[in-house]
Amino acid sequence: MKSIKRMIEIFKRVLPKSVNFKKIYILAAIYALCEIGILFIFSYFGIDKAFKENSIPLFITVITCIIVIQLTSNITFALAFKNGNKITRTVNIEVREKLFKKAMDLDKEYHSNHATGATINTLVGDVEIIGEGFFWPSMYLVINAVTMISCYLICAIVNFKLSLIILACTPIILILTKVTFKMLNKIDDRRREARKKRLSHINDGIMGIKTIKALNLEEKNNTEYDILCRNQAKQEMNRHYLGQLLWRNIDLIVAIAIGILFYLSYNEYYSLSISYGELYLFFILFDRCLYSICSFSDNFEAFSEVLVSAEKIDKMLSLTPLVVDRENIDMNPEALKGKIEFKNLTFKYPKGEQVLTDFNLLVEPKSKVALVGRTGSGKSTIASLIYRFYEPTKGQILFDDKDYLDLPQTFIRENIGFILQDAMLFDDSIINNIRYGKQDASEEEVIKVCKQIGLDEFIDKMKDKYHTKVGEGGVLLSNGQKQLLAFARVLLKNPDIVILDEATSSIDSKTEQLIQNCINNQFKDKTCIFIAHRLSTIKDADKIIYLDKGTIIEMGNHRELMEKEGKYYKLYTNQFYSKMLEAEQGLANEE
Repeated sequence: MKSIKRMIEIFKRVLPKSVNFKKIYILAAIYALCEIGILFIFSYFGIDKAFKENSIPLFITVITCIIVIQLTSNITFALAFKNGNKITRTVNIEVREKLFKKAMDLDKEYHSNHATGATINTLVGDVEIIGEGFFWPSMYLVINAVTMISCYLICAIVNFKLSLIILACTPIILILTKVTFKMLNKIDDRRREARKKRLSHINDGIMGIKTIKALNLEEKNNTEYDILCRNQAKQEMNRHYLGQLLWRNIDLIVAIAIGILFYLSYNEYYSLSISYGELYLFFILFDRCLYSICSFSDNFEAFSEVLVSAEKIDKMLSLTPLVVDRENIDMNPEALKGKIEFKNLTFKYPKGEQVLTDFNLLVEPKSKVALVGRTGSGKSTIASLIYRFYEPTKGQILFDDKDYLDLPQTFIRENIGFILQDAMLFDDSIINNIRYGKQDASEEEVIKVCKQIGLDEFIDKMKDKYHTKVGEGGVLLSNGQKQLLAFARVLLKNPDIVILDEATSSIDSKTEQLIQNCINNQFKDKTCIFIAHRLSTIKDADKIIYLDKGTIIEMGNHRELMEKEGKYYKLYTNQFYSKMLEAEQGLANEE
């Protein structure tokens, strides 16, 4: 009872409010009653009346009634089928839209800790399961319930003593189906896990195709995928065999029950306690009733898989982002001037260690601040906090002396440009990818921005120029070209604050120079925060901060830190000598 109540509660939350199954269930009940009605009329009025009395008018009346009821049955089922398909489409569309919106609303923490393949599986596979799997089993549940009850009542009315055989078979069938479906549920768990792994492998293989080819791992990847496919096929086959075994056992039970019924009904027929038509009706309804009991259990248990998918969807829909705007905040605050201040800030990732402790830093408006240090020192964490991917565990971040928690997330992100090491491009044209920075920008505005950073040179050489498709993830462009597009996107957006997270670490020296010119010329009136790997790119920063385990070890400009000969000095000189050795090695190879 608890599981049924829980199932109803979950479906109420997951299924769209606009969906109404009552009409379909009424049509399904009418269809089932029509099917039983045809058997009753043929047996009672046809066999026992028309044939026995050899009445042609009565025979015509019986045939006419059967045709009318059959037409009614066909029409009701067709209407139920049509409405069912419509509801299935509605469920698929509306639930998928809700899930996709939720996926967009959920913050970085969720997407960092959940496999992309699993999320796609929920958005696609689980939605299809509840779309198809809820309606059809529920409709046949009604049909089988009405058939089962109607058949038994008629059998009991015809001959109560013989109808007791149905009651005797019912618990045997129910126990058998319960045991079988318990085993099927375990197989379904393995089947779903196998499917999830297969989809994740597809996603990883497509997303990481460059790495796979670079490491010559195509054969290994194909072998692993073949194993995953075979494992899923094995679980599918196991489920099929177990399902068939259930029905063969039920066939055996029904055959034995009919044998007993035949023996007992023989005496009833010859003692004139039952007519020929009633006997025929009893045998037909007896068989149909037993199979309806099993089908009823089958339909009900079919909800177990639908329930698992519904639970996954419900769990995702019930998630609350870690970063949520406060109530009653000003949705249209004054424009940012670029001042950022960290006050006694402590931050710990929800599923990780503490990164920052009592961190204090002041970034003046229109200043250039660089964060340097070894991996894990907290540089990218600071950038994520400024962009409000996360919020402080303790302490404050102030924008223009105002707690940034009192500002809308949309406002913060509209006024901050974030350039990552790996520029994310969409499978669209160059101009549309740049327009992601400003959706309503004209083509002239985009071209102007591209000319400012020297991006127009390579675009003009392309066949479709600004309307050239860049491929999924920008696969048709080089790393440098992708990074320049990311800069153009931010420049078009024209934010007050720009964060550059290792933005020049994976590009060639020519593109680096273009980007450096862009930073010096186009971002000179903006607050810039650099997370730098190449220290040569931050020599002109107003303030360089050396971080170690979330603590500021050194702070000053390039000249001041070099004079100290501390951590920054060692890091810079090591990079400098490494470049010298690389250059010498390159010259030696050329000779």
